[in-house]
Amino acid sequence: MTRIYIASLNREVREKICRQVYSTEELHQIKVLLERSLDQKKKGFSRAVLITMLIAIVLLVTSVLQAGTTPAIAVAGLAIGGIIVITLLFTWYAAIGRLREQYNRALKKGYPQCWDELHL
Repeated sequence: MTRIYIASLNREVREKICRQVYSTEELHQIKVLLERSLDQKKKGFSRAVLITMLIAIVLLVTSVLQAGTTPAIAVAGLAIGGIIVITLLFTWYAAIGRLREQYNRALKKGYPQCWDELHL
């Protein structure tokens, strides 16, 4: 059975942040590591968006050249565009959004005084 991977913050790290186990310096190191990871994921996601959009444009152009501008092509183009947008939004959340959200939530609960300097 296949599964969809959703990036998440390690449970132990999340709980320790909530319980204020880490020093401010350790929290800063965790933030730096997460920022590096998120930056890499953002670059990869940007490439994926670019490639996906190029493929969609090529497919739409070849469809229009082959069949002409018909209402069916317009509807199919809009439907495929919607599916692509929804898929990319889910992909962004699964790769980047959830990890960031979990860290920020734990930080707000455990270290509200450090929010301004340590949130992602």
